[in-house]
Amino acid sequence: MASFLQPGFLKTGGTATVKPALQALHILCWQLSWMVLSAAVMGLMDGRRWAYSILAGAGIGLLTTAYLLFVMIKHSLMPTKSATLFSVLFAWLIKTILAVGLLMVALRSRMLLPLAVILGLSGSLLAYWLSLMVGRVKYANGNDDK
Repeated sequence: MASFLQPGFLKTGGTATVKPALQALHILCWQLSWMVLSAAVMGLMDGRRWAYSILAGAGIGLLTTAYLLFVMIKHSLMPTKSATLFSVLFAWLIKTILAVGLLMVALRSRMLLPLAVILGLSGSLLAYWLSLMVGRVKYANGNDDK
């Protein structure tokens, strides 16, 4: 069984390999919140086409973050083989290619509004960075604010 699935793992000092995956999951939740909230607001204000377009744009950001989450989980499952700089940069390259490719498909669609797709993706990226800024306070000595 994977070490991070064992009961009490987070309390026993095994957090060094799990923290990146937990942080990515936290970011994913923030982006999902943004996606649902913005699509609901735009659906109520302007109609389905705007809501679908915002949903598509925010979904692109959500999928790319989900890819990074799976990469972090993969690295946390193999504690003997830690992530190297090359593997991290390769994961970011794949994320960028995925985002640009999905954005090109969404912008070529006649059903989606390009401005709304861009706004949805921008809001998803903003939620990404806000989740990093609003997260728990981290101190240099390792004691997190609880």
